[in-house]
Amino acid sequence: MKKNYCVIGWRLTKEQKEELHKRGLYTYANRSWDEGCGCTLEHRVIVNHEADVITNWPALDEDNREDFVNDFYEYMSLCEAEDSVEFYKSIEDVLNW
Repeated sequence: MKKNYCVIGWRLTKEQKEELHKRGLYTYANRSWDEGCGCTLEHRVIVNHEADVITNWPALDEDNREDFVNDFYEYMSLCEAEDSVEFYKSIEDVLNW
């Protein structure tokens, strides 16, 4: 399976997340680094929320809500994941609620 993701520049609503999960997708959040230029990938972010992220594969351990990745873009590159327009278009109906 090709790994795809998209970064959404806002917080998804509870209803949007539920619908995406029903479709077998995963939702995460980016936290801006305190210093430097970059962001983490986490299950949930309250402070320094940068964006929400949707993937078609479990990018973090779903059984460990504390799991995170320190460098989001490096991790996506290592996973050979693609920020795909086609993937975005496949969920655009949910994102436009």
